[in-house]
Amino acid sequence: MNTTTIRTSSKNLYERIHNYIKNKRISFVPSISNNSYAITLFGLDKKEADTLITKMTRHFHLRKMISQEAQVGRDTSRPYWPTASAA
Repeated sequence: MNTTTIRTSSKNLYERIHNYIKNKRISFVPSISNNSYAITLFGLDKKEADTLITKMTRHFHLRKMISQEAQVGRDTSRPYWPTASAA
């Protein structure tokens, strides 16, 4: 079974993503641990997961997270997309 996990440290963003996923009627399991929030999605293949992440990025006006090395000297005032991984 394919899974995709979305992680964030922002409670507000977690709640917004949680509601978005719930409204899309996608199977998921939420988890919260020590100010770290995660939502694991089930039943999406790689293409469906990529499409969903692209739509969510646009919907919430976010950008994909970049590595720490690439952030040096970069404007950090805009929000970044939480870490997402497909397994």
